[in-house]
Amino acid sequence: MNRVDRLSPPGEASPIALADWAEALMVLADLGELASTDIRRRLRDTGLLESELDAHDEDAAREVAAELEIDEEGAEREDERIESVLDGSPVIEMLLAEIARRGMLAPCVYPWSRQGAVIQRAEPAPQAGSAYEFLLWLALEGTPFRLERRWTQAEWAFDHIIVLALRGYLGPRSRGLAFARPAASRQGPDVRPVSFPGAVKWLASQLRLEPGTKIARAARKDGGVDVVSWRPFSADASAGCPFVLVQCTFRKDWHHKGRDIVIDTWRSWIAFSKDPITALAVPFCLSDDDDRRPEIETEVWLVLDRLRICELLCDVGGEGLAGLAELGLADWLSEQIAAYDPAKSEADEDDDAGAPYPYDEAA
Repeated sequence: MNRVDRLSPPGEASPIALADWAEALMVLADLGELASTDIRRRLRDTGLLESELDAHDEDAAREVAAELEIDEEGAEREDERIESVLDGSPVIEMLLAEIARRGMLAPCVYPWSRQGAVIQRAEPAPQAGSAYEFLLWLALEGTPFRLERRWTQAEWAFDHIIVLALRGYLGPRSRGLAFARPAASRQGPDVRPVSFPGAVKWLASQLRLEPGTKIARAARKDGGVDVVSWRPFSADASAGCPFVLVQCTFRKDWHHKGRDIVIDTWRSWIAFSKDPITALAVPFCLSDDDDRRPEIETEVWLVLDRLRICELLCDVGGEGLAGLAELGLADWLSEQIAAYDPAKSEADEDDDAGAPYPYDEAA
């Protein structure tokens, strides 16, 4: 059995779980297309396709074959009407509809399309397709970077995707900075100092704001903020504008990570005139009916899940997306796929158990 056949099936018959599973399957197997007949075969033993539904479909296929006076066994593969009956499961249709929805939502990022009862690689390939596959991979369990706790490269790239996405939200003249504690090897004019007190002072100068009344402690590392975005004005020297402080995470227990940003604390470090906007960015997909959503949206002003991120990337568009090439997403993903072994996925890590999390490296 190869690694693709051992890929865990979706845990539930929901649009998000089904579509994520199909996307992961196509990435791992490097498939150009995935037909509904193959989807049906892979899902038949999962319990997601109800047994009575399967029986109904097969009875319907026999009826259509008799009506058309053709042999049923051959018709299953050769006659489009027979295949449409066989593949007409509501579960499969739910999956295909979600693929189509994602493609319409973010055409410059989403790398697949629905063509009837088939999922195909989008042609031509979208400009930022590697960004979507990267975000999908961050959301999967049992991946090599999770099992080996190699967070730094993934977190660094994710933060910079969010910087770019927020340009789509605040406009092309906005500014954005990755603020999570950098690895010592990543230094430059747009990289914060490793020392957190120095980083807060540096950030205040970038924002054209004065330091606050308190000095940040070095142990805070990033104060819960991984990305800062704002839209300054050139007409005057005033710093007055909306500021967005973002917590970026791909931890499995992400739902309350927005609480890491404490506005009163930040206003003691930097003299914001008004409260900044808080945001939580994750590579997962959050459904409208997720019962955790109302609570999450009381903890931050803005939730950016995978599809919202991709929608904003399309708002950046064109030359603005060129910066994605500098993140090395395709190379990182290729290495991850080559090392992926689903047999190890059951030993998936507890993100908070012992190992350092992003950027918690010795400076």
